Amino acid sequence: MKLKNSFPYILIAFFFGFLLINIFSGFGGLPSNIKKDCKVSLKRIKAGKALIDNDHKIYLKYIQNDKVNKIKSAFIKENLEQGFQKAENEFDRALKLYKTNIKPLLDENKEELKDKLLIELRRVNATIATGENQSKQPLKRAKHIFEVSTAIDNLSSRAPLQLDDITKTVQDIKTGILIQSKSNFPEQAKKIDTKFSRLSLVLKESENALKQLNNEFNNYKNNSTTDYSTLTKAIDLINNNHAEIQVLADKFLNEIKSLSKSYVKILKDMKATYSVVVKRESWNGNSDYSNPYTISFYRTISPEVYEFIQNSTIETIAEIHPGWTGVKFQNHIGNIWNKLEIDPIEKWAPRQYRHDSASFWFDSWDIKYFHKYTIVEDDQQHDTEWEPVSEDVYEENFEFLGMALLTKPFGKFEEEADTKASPPGMGFVGNPQYGKWEKDNNGNSFWGWYGRYALFSNLLFYSTMGPIRYGTWNRYNTGYRGRRPFFGSTTGGSAMFGTHGTYTKQSPRFRNTSFARTGGFKRSAPSVRGASSSVRGGGPKSKGK
Repeated sequence: MKLKNSFPYILIAFFFGFLLINIFSGFGGLPSNIKKDCKVSLKRIKAGKALIDNDHKIYLKYIQNDKVNKIKSAFIKENLEQGFQKAENEFDRALKLYKTNIKPLLDENKEELKDKLLIELRRVNATIATGENQSKQPLKRAKHIFEVSTAIDNLSSRAPLQLDDITKTVQDIKTGILIQSKSNFPEQAKKIDTKFSRLSLVLKESENALKQLNNEFNNYKNNSTTDYSTLTKAIDLINNNHAEIQVLADKFLNEIKSLSKSYVKILKDMKATYSVVVKRESWNGNSDYSNPYTISFYRTISPEVYEFIQNSTIETIAEIHPGWTGVKFQNHIGNIWNKLEIDPIEKWAPRQYRHDSASFWFDSWDIKYFHKYTIVEDDQQHDTEWEPVSEDVYEENFEFLGMALLTKPFGKFEEEADTKASPPGMGFVGNPQYGKWEKDNNGNSFWGWYGRYALFSNLLFYSTMGPIRYGTWNRYNTGYRGRRPFFGSTTGGSAMFGTHGTYTKQSPRFRNTSFARTGGFKRSAPSVRGASSSVRGGGPKSKGK
């Protein structure tokens, strides 16, 4: 009797036990949406065989058409049937990748494997897409060849006109700008010829293609055996080259124009801004109902406060409790709280809430990095506004305040620009386009800038260090140019240029920079180096929560 009466309770206990097992077995596992995407991909793989079979049937039906069958030899020559085998191979590869790389991760079902699973899923999906696309290619190519075969007269008459356009474009450059540029920049003649060779190759390819086209067109006119595969390829090549030639010509002309330009990108200033979001949740401590009210306080903070926040393990940084004479505020982070400049009861919950308690916590914190540059293009100088940069870029260039991060001299191509930091204009010294070597009363060589480039004297601290001496330039030119940053050195061995350079620190030009005002010159490395933005993801548990 007792067993009978307890049976419903046993059944209920079993049900809830089963429910809990299912709930907690998924806790901390892979996201359900990613699992669903994996199932979709597996279905696409399994559907691949049917897709290929269907596409193959459509292809066979198409080429059996009486009109299309006349050019069947072109399909055989290009082995279009092989496209279906290639598609099948891609689906086989996708299935192997799925079984080898995805299924084990799904079986482990661990949340930390999410990113790895997504990478593998992208690989599988890309392989599936290749297979699906490959399955369509035989029919697509067959239709294209047939369309060409039905428009031979029109396409064959158009091709010579297209070749004329290609020829004119190439010849105009060859007899004009090519000769002129090699005369103006003889040291670049070999590279100029190399860049022009792509245009010459397009012309040669097009000429050969037209010969093939004319040969097959004559066969067609004479009712001889016509190679429609060769004919189609020739027409396609001429069409593509005709569409591409102007793009290539414009690219070549722009590259030649770049030889006549020079520019320098100088790191004028840099800064990092630190911020934090503090959240406050308030509630009525005397109420049995949960009625929390949350407010966010966004604050810009100092590097020191940021470093404290990043390293802090304190959950609740401050609290408000009810007292006999009003609310009582309790601070758990000392003087850091004062630096946040937060009024504890600012934006308090509306009066009808009757809140008398609250907790505060660091919800999220962030660093943003900025650069400001001086750009000198030819002999014109201008400064940029603040530009956001990544943490990596900020750290990589931290030592280069006041230095040229990029130098592209006159007579050099864009890809030859020097990306190794150097004193502004140092990459132009020795180039007769910008000045010449002169001698002082003691017979020592120094660099004299031409008038339009005299601005580099100021950028190179002329008032402090005087002109660039041959010895300094020669050391840069033989041991540093294009290979590693060059800071120069004083007689005492200290750096002359850059963030920690003697001349940089002494220059009035950098005393009022954001970098200097925030104590940058006093630090040997970026503040809070390696720090990253973070989100705490909630707050401390409270009655209101």
